[in-house]
Amino acid sequence: MSGFTKSNGVDSDREHLLSQDTETDEGLYGNGTSINTISQPQTVILDPKRPVIIDQNGHLEKNKEYDVYLERWYVLGVYSLMAFLQCLAWNTWGPIEDTASIVLQWGPGQFALLANWGCITFLVSAFFFSWLLHAKGLRVAVLLTGGLLVIGVGIRCIPVPVPMMKWTMNIGHIFIGLAGPILMAAVTSISATWFPANERTTATALSSTLPFLGLAVSFVLGPEIVGNININATTTQSPLTVQGGNISFQYDHTDDDIQKHLQGIRLLMYIEFGAAALLYLAALIRFPARPPTPPTASAIAKREDMKSGLIAIVKKVSFWIPALAYATASGAYSGWTAQMVTIYNDHVDQTTCGWIGCYTNLAALFGGIVTGRFADYFTGKMKPILLILIVASCTTLSWSILLANDYIPFNLPCLYVSVILFGLFLNSTIPLFFEITVESAFPIGEETTTILMTWLNNLFALFFLILPMIPSIDKDFDWLNWVMLGSVIICIPLMIFYKEHYNRLDFDVSHPTQDSNPGGHQTNGGVCA
Repeated sequence: MSGFTKSNGVDSDREHLLSQDTETDEGLYGNGTSINTISQPQTVILDPKRPVIIDQNGHLEKNKEYDVYLERWYVLGVYSLMAFLQCLAWNTWGPIEDTASIVLQWGPGQFALLANWGCITFLVSAFFFSWLLHAKGLRVAVLLTGGLLVIGVGIRCIPVPVPMMKWTMNIGHIFIGLAGPILMAAVTSISATWFPANERTTATALSSTLPFLGLAVSFVLGPEIVGNININATTTQSPLTVQGGNISFQYDHTDDDIQKHLQGIRLLMYIEFGAAALLYLAALIRFPARPPTPPTASAIAKREDMKSGLIAIVKKVSFWIPALAYATASGAYSGWTAQMVTIYNDHVDQTTCGWIGCYTNLAALFGGIVTGRFADYFTGKMKPILLILIVASCTTLSWSILLANDYIPFNLPCLYVSVILFGLFLNSTIPLFFEITVESAFPIGEETTTILMTWLNNLFALFFLILPMIPSIDKDFDWLNWVMLGSVIICIPLMIFYKEHYNRLDFDVSHPTQDSNPGGHQTNGGVCA
């Protein structure tokens, strides 16, 4: 967060906030209000258009107005759609693994490696991209990210022979993975830069859950375009036998079938490239780094530089508790989703599992947006909302495990409902985890806090995704359900003992305006840097 003039008063508040651990902080803001007094959970309905403007002498000017720009929705939309396409491209192979394994002669380890590149590249490059976002701003970071995404999906379109596709696909997925850090970590930066206080969680929810729409589309788009290879128990043709879990499938196919499905795979690559290229063109034409006038007092507060911020944040218990809860549950869910076809293959085929995945991620998108808006309305109530969602996630996942393992009679509609509800409840926690953590970490920059959270997320996801590459691991994968359940259950005690603080919200509340005009205004345009 950079580019606005900083005030001496804001700096003193920032330094005081950072000098204390948020678990025991009792410092004073400029108006004499203690953090502990304000930060207790309470309902605060804020007027997003009440102004705080910094004059040339570094003093707060009263009787001014914030500008809340309609263009904020365009910026959020371009960024969110880019994250949607990156997630769609990352999950290209999971929904079509059964067919692609026959057409391309790849084993489970190869598909796992393609998914792993997202986590590997994130872990290696995340802190560079965090520095880039902090130092160069949103426009430079997003345009570089969009370029990497276009290069990645473009390399996959190179018409090489089938044996060479292993190389083009892996190289392409490396570039697709490099697009991940900004598209995961800038969600809170955009909401803090462009949105007023009572829209921040909603904005974070939109940008952090739209990738689930990408996952949902991937579960439908891939199987619809590529199709399924015929599976027969017996065949008069020369079948190819592939081991899947404890079951040996015989695939009845001809050369024409192989070519048909190969062309479907190539078409899928072209579609994803075309969509990414068009969106990148839109970002090149218009993607401002920030609005001309900030929406809140905290939007112009000076943040710590990346090095100081990282050093400070790793010492904060108030960071580690929600960050570990988020990383454990969400990271495990990413890997669990990628293995969904394998986990449930004893009961449902690739196409059915694709539809379950589609509906699950659509539910996650809906749930995240609704929960984010709810949390914005009832400001200061994120912890109880998170606990309710986590307990509901445990309940619905337990139901699906009982069905999948035949502890209760299997019923396909019940499997649909249980998995969809699990995705809805668990993924609705993501924007709340982001916001509750950056609130307590303030005045450390949003990008620093979120990049470390998402780094931990990818570390846990990599653990799930690397398992199919280990030859000695049981390829049945039913046990992954139990690991997923444990990853969610552990979040309950973590959040019960977490003491929430809303330092950023307190900062905005403690720097109100005294404008005699209670109304603000919303601007349609304006020159943005």
